[in-house]
Parts: sequence; structure tokens; C-alpha cells
Amino acid sequence: MKRHNRSDDILKVLHAVNYCDTQVINPNEYAIIRTIFMHVADEGKSMQQLADESAISQASVSRFIRKLGYKSFEEFRYHFSRDFETLYVNRKNMHDAMFPDTDCLYEDVYQRAVSNLNATMQKIDRDVLRSVVMKMDNARSVSICGDDHTLSIFYTFQLDLMARGVPTFLFKNEEIQNMNASALQDGDVLLFLNVFRDFVHPEQLEILKQLRKKSDVYTVGLFQDDGLEDLFDAYVLYGNGGSMNDGFYSLWMLSQIMSELLYAV
Repeated sequence: MKRHNRSDDILKVLHAVNYCDTQVINPNEYAIIRTIFMHVADEGKSMQQLADESAISQASVSRFIRKLGYKSFEEFRYHFSRDFETLYVNRKNMHDAMFPDTDCLYEDVYQRAVSNLNATMQKIDRDVLRSVVMKMDNARSVSICGDDHTLSIFYTFQLDLMARGVPTFLFKNEEIQNMNASALQDGDVLLFLNVFRDFVHPEQLEILKQLRKKSDVYTVGLFQDDGLEDLFDAYVLYGNGGSMNDGFYSLWMLSQIMSELLYAV
């Protein structure tokens, strides 16, 4: 019997929260989100109770639950609160290991940030990064892929490329999973942003493999971890491998450097 993968459940609940953050379009959905989030630790609420508290129909609740990625209300009720509990336990264990002494919390966080920035300064191949920026500056179009956090960091870089006449698009990781590789053509550049190798979904890896086979599409990986170099034409390493979210400090610095390089070429 196939073992149930709890990490898939965590990804599902993260996808659900991301949907609530970015894709809600009407008052009914706002109402059900507010109700769901208020009872995130309560798995006993029935669909009727959620509908009554949200002042919407059960059918509207059911449709919204499916939009969140759950097959049914029962699946949602069983997993949602449990997955948040698992997420909390995982993150608490991680933080307890990283910051065992809360008296030194400020100094420890600061040192981790400085360590990541220093690692980037030592590791980054400046010639490769400059050539990547030049490639983008002359591209037919640029597609930047990452999660919401990484994409928000590169928003200004997108604007700088657009101001120089380069059509530039931000694609969330979920969207690249549905992207048809044939949509990218000769002269297009794909920049894939990542702070931790294990965050790359298998479907994304498959699409990257397909794109790598297309000699007319130039692919760039901006990663903290090695091991996926074969999927890209250019692979830019930065930060401390395995440090996950510390990489966001370096990503912000790199996005600013890349913008400045645009104006220097």
C-alpha cells in the first residue's frame, strides 16, 4: 500500500491559503474565508454551520472549498486544521533548533542574514550574472517563475525590464506546472527563482526538463542549492545551501544588483 505523503497535505493547505490571499474576487468568498480562518483550529464545524455564519448558501461553501483544492467538504474538514497543526509543529521544531536561546534572538537573526549575504558575495559568479542580465535585456520576452515571496522581490526588476522594452511576466510556481513548454519561443528567457531545492515540485522539474531540450529557449536557475544545474543553460548559486528562508535576504540584494546591471550594460 502506498504510504500517505504528509508533505503533499502541507502543500495543499499552503495552496489554499495562497488562493485566499490572491484570487478571491467577491464578497461571498471573503465571507467564507473570514469564517474558515476564524475556525482554523476547529475541525468540528459542519458545512451548514459555516454557511450560516458566513451568511451564504451551502452550495457556495462547497464551490469555494473545491476552489481551494479539496475534492469535498469532508476532505477539507478532515485535513485543513490537521495540516495547520502539522505545519505549526514542523515550523516550531525548526525554529527551536535555529534559535534555542530567545535572549539572543535579535542577534541570531541578524547573524543569519549577514551570513547569507556574505555567502552570496563569495559564491556569486559575477560574470555569469552579468551575462544573464545582458541576455534578458536582449530577450524577446522574460518569464520569471517563483513563489509569491520571491516574485514580490523581483517585481521592481520586472518593471526595469519592461521600461527597457522587454515584455516581462511573473509566473507563480503553480502556473508553471500548467505552462505548455511550446508557448516559449526562440529568444525567450525563463528565470527560475528558488531558495530551497526541495521546494521544486516534480511537475515543475518535468517542465524544466522539457524546456532544457528546446535550444531556442534560454533557461536560468537562481538557486541556493546545487544539484539541478543540468536543467538550465545558466545556473547561478547564491547564499548558504540548505538555509531555506535566509535566502530571501540575498534574493533582495541580487534583484537590486540585477536592476543596476541593466542600466550599466
